[in-house]
This record gives sequence, C-alpha cells and structure tokens, in this order.
Amino acid sequence: MISRIKERLTNLFFYRYFAFTTTLLSVGYGGYLLDNPSLINNQVTYKFMSEFADVFGNIFLPTCLIVAGTLKMIAIYFNWNTKKTFLILLLFIWSLIFAGFLIQFLNGIPAAGLYFSAYVILNLVGAYVEEGRNIGR
Repeated sequence: MISRIKERLTNLFFYRYFAFTTTLLSVGYGGYLLDNPSLINNQVTYKFMSEFADVFGNIFLPTCLIVAGTLKMIAIYFNWNTKKTFLILLLFIWSLIFAGFLIQFLNGIPAAGLYFSAYVILNLVGAYVEEGRNIGR
C-alpha cells in the first residue's frame, strides 16, 4: 500500500514537474503571506490587490493561493479533468502578484519578488503545456 502511494507520487512528480512545483510554491507563499499579514498592508506591491479585495481583508490573497494550490495538487493526484481550471486560476493570481511587483519596480523601488513571480508564471505556462501532453496519464 505505502509503496504504491510512493510510486504514484514519484510518477506524478516526474510527469507533472512544473505543476507539482508551482502548486507547492503557491501554497508555501500563501502560507508565508498568511503568517505575515503586515506585508500586505505595508508593501506597495499588494496595495492595489488589497484595495481590489478590501471586502475580504488581508487574508484574501493568501487564502486564494493556498486553496487554489491545494485543489490543484488534489486534482493532479486524483487525475481530475479540472486540472487546467485550477492552473488558470493560479496563473491569474500570480499575474496579479507580478503586476504588483512590476508597478513597484517601475516606481523605482527594488522588487526582488518580480523575478520570483516571473519564474512562477513561466513554470505555470510550462505546466499548462505539460497538461496538454499528459492528458492520458
């Protein structure tokens, strides 16, 4: 039983590397933002997103990242047909984060998160292409 689960996880990691890593990054970054809510209040990056989702407060963005990442991971494991839906949702959320870091960078404020979010977006695009190739697996 345990060896079968281990074999399944190994196959998922190798066949869906981009999707696997970006979901882990999304859940981890969401947890980091949830643990440090002052980042969302004090950084220029998240100002327009917090105004966009002011109704929900500081937990909206981290919760979206954690929920979408977790659902994507579950969809990968159980091979649901909705895998691309969660992937597109993650791509939208990370695009908002990238836009916030880009605005911060264009205003002359150093933004190391710009490169990190660009990397995650490129991985998500790779995962989208990967999902198209691995539909039968």
